[in-house]
Amino acid sequence: MSFLNLHQLTKHYRTKGGNVEALNSVDLSIDAGEFVAIQGPSGCGKTTLLLALGGMLRPTSGSVTVDDTELYRLSSRERAAFRANSIGFVFQMFHLVPYLSILENIWLGSGVGGNTKPDKERAQTLLDQLGMADRQHHLPSELSAGEKQRAAVARAMINQPKVILADEPTGNLDPNNASDVVRYLQEFNRDGGTVVMVTHGTNADLAANRVVQLEKGQIISQ
Repeated sequence: MSFLNLHQLTKHYRTKGGNVEALNSVDLSIDAGEFVAIQGPSGCGKTTLLLALGGMLRPTSGSVTVDDTELYRLSSRERAAFRANSIGFVFQMFHLVPYLSILENIWLGSGVGGNTKPDKERAQTLLDQLGMADRQHHLPSELSAGEKQRAAVARAMINQPKVILADEPTGNLDPNNASDVVRYLQEFNRDGGTVVMVTHGTNADLAANRVVQLEKGQIISQ
């Protein structure tokens, strides 16, 4: 079995206007060590797919298996622990805690998911590798968008996950900062990590070794 597997994944949302079918019987397998870009227009189900793959959004039907673990057979607590130890997330809007320093945003995340002690030394090492050592004591509000996203990448890597799920990680960045973020994801991938990145089809997807095209909740090419 592949490292990541979606089987007949379906997700419906109830709205005042009726049911909205965000995903429709999606089958997708991703091997360990792949860098996959999920591409498609706004509203096609890309983010829904990524959140379901990360154990953050229960599907209406179907299954999600990550590293031989079927996520939605776990309890909420078990799933949270699995996410903390195996999956790193990078979002377009950064989601940094505004009242914590950049160093605290990263190293405190290493103390979740059953880990006994936050790893401050690893957090400092990651910041140094990402060219952020001189910004570690700054608040998020004191950083540029590119610096915030680099901090978010460091946070995603803090627990040495097996996979990073990135939702439009370059969407708010200028070309130079976007290239930097993609390069960090490529380095993680070259070190053996798996990357799944949602993109609208910008140059960011050129880093991937496979592009999955999603349209109206269905995969039309992969």
